[in-house]
Amino acid sequence: MRKPFLQLAQERVVVIDGAMGSNLQVRPLDLVKDWLGQENISEVLNFSRPDVIREIHEEFLAVGCDAVETNTFGANIIVMHEAEMADRVFENNKVAAENARKACDKFETPGRPRYVIGSIGPGTKIITLGMTDWRTMEASYYEQVRGLLAGGVDVLLIETQQDTLCVKNCIVAARRAFKDMGRKVPIMVQFSFDQDNGNQTLTGSNPEAVVATFTGYDDVDVLGVNCAFGPYELAESVRSIAERWPRMVSALPNAGLPVMVDGKSHFPMGPADFTKGVMRFVDEFGVQIVGGCCGTMPEHLAELCKALELGGKSSTVIGRRAKERKVETKPQISSLYNAEDIRQDNSYLIVAERTNTNGSKKFKTLLQAEDWDGLVSMARDEVRDGSHMLDVCVDFVGRDGIKDMHEVVKRYVNSINVPLMLDSTNPAVMEAGL
Repeated sequence: MRKPFLQLAQERVVVIDGAMGSNLQVRPLDLVKDWLGQENISEVLNFSRPDVIREIHEEFLAVGCDAVETNTFGANIIVMHEAEMADRVFENNKVAAENARKACDKFETPGRPRYVIGSIGPGTKIITLGMTDWRTMEASYYEQVRGLLAGGVDVLLIETQQDTLCVKNCIVAARRAFKDMGRKVPIMVQFSFDQDNGNQTLTGSNPEAVVATFTGYDDVDVLGVNCAFGPYELAESVRSIAERWPRMVSALPNAGLPVMVDGKSHFPMGPADFTKGVMRFVDEFGVQIVGGCCGTMPEHLAELCKALELGGKSSTVIGRRAKERKVETKPQISSLYNAEDIRQDNSYLIVAERTNTNGSKKFKTLLQAEDWDGLVSMARDEVRDGSHMLDVCVDFVGRDGIKDMHEVVKRYVNSINVPLMLDSTNPAVMEAGL
C-alpha cells in the first residue's frame, strides 16, 4: 500500500540517493574474490557481495533519502557479455532490486515510504553512431527491465543517456516488458549534457531537442539531467528543461568536476556547496526530484535532506515543495540536434521536397548511383536555402527501399541539423528510417 512515487513528488521534493561507484571505491574489495576480476563492472557485486551493496543503500536511507537506485547501471546483455554473464541478466537485475528493497524495508514506515529506483544506464554501444542495431539493443534492455520488474522496483530510471534513439529503444523494450510481466511502473529519463561542448549530449542533442523528442511520449513521467558536471555547471541544462518540459523534472549532478589524486578520480565539492547548487534547482527552476551522481557520498545527501527538511529515520517529515512551474508547450519537431517550431514567427514551415525520388530527378539519379555523399550535399543545399525540415522519400521501382532508406537516413541524421519527414508507401521502409 506504499504511496505512489509520483504522488509523493507532487506533494514535496523527493530525494534520490548518491553515487554507487564512488562509495564502492572507498571500500577494500578484493579484485578476484569480490569483483570476480571485473573491476569496472560493479554489477558482479550483486552476486558476490550483496551485503556491501545493501550497506551503501542503507547509508543513504539513514540520512533521509526517499529512494535508492539499484546497482544495475550496466546490467544489460550488451555490457554483461563483457563479464561473461549475459545469460544472468534477468537474475542480476532481480536480485539487485530485491536487495535494494530489503534496505528500504528496514527504514520504511507507514508515514515515510522508501522507493527502489531501477537504474538503467546507456551501456557501451550507441545506435546512432552505428555501434549496434535496434533489435540487439532492445533485447538487451528488455531482459534488464524484466528482471527489475520481477525484483519489485517502484520506478525505472533511464539515466546518463547520450543518444535519443537509445532512449526510444529502451522505452519500447520497457513497454514490452510491462505487457509481458503484467506490471507497469513510472519511467524517468535523464540525459548527460557536456557544458564544454555547447550544452549537448555526446551525439549532439541540446536540451530543447530532448524535450521536443520526448514530450509526445506520455509514459515518460520525469525528464531531467544527471552526471557529467556539478550543480553550477549544469544549471543552464536544468533551466532549459524546466522551462519547456510539461511534466516532472529531476536533477542529479556530480559533486563538482573530478580531479586526479594518486591516480584516482576525486570530486572536490563538499556537502554545503553541493546542496546550495541543488537547492537553486528546487527554489528557482521548480525541480521536484533531486539527488546526487558521481562523487556524492552520504554526507552530501544528508546536507541536502536537511535543507529540504527531511529527517533520517524519522517516521514523519515536513518536506519542501519546489517552486511552481507553469509550462506552455509549443508544437515542435526535432532532429537529433535541434528542435524546430511548427508555427514559425517570420515564415511558414518550409518542408524541402527535393530529397524525394518523386520530387527531384537529381535525387533519383544520385540514389540510383548510390552517391551517398552527393545526396548529403543535396540535403545541405536545401537547409542552406532556408528549409526547416526535409521530406525524405526513396521509393523507386526496382530498388531495395529498406536498404536505401537506412543508408540515406543514417547519413542525414548525423549530417543535417533539421528534422526529417519520412515518406513512403511501404511500412517496412518507414521502419527502416525510424
